Amino acid sequence: MEITINSQIVEVGAEADLADRDLSGADLSGLDMSYCDLSNADLSNAELVGTNLKGACLRGTILTDCDLTDAYLVEADLTGADLRGSTLNGINLDRVKFNSTRF
Repeated sequence: MEITINSQIVEVGAEADLADRDLSGADLSGLDMSYCDLSNADLSNAELVGTNLKGACLRGTILTDCDLTDAYLVEADLTGADLRGSTLNGINLDRVKFNSTRF
């Protein structure tokens, strides 16, 4: 699936490679982003309500001030991610890696 984020067309969906991308302010709510590589991406101020991020690589990802309400993060890697100021209500964090994650 292609969407426009910050004036650029971005291919999103399961297993997408979005490493190092500026996705700040994007509305990815309800999408299947399972097993995506979002390492070192900027997702600040993004809407990720109900997004499936199972097994996603979020190493070093900026997730500040995001709405992650009801997001599914089972088996995701949040090593070094920054979630300060984010809404985390109802998220599923089973088997998530949290080394050096900032909340």
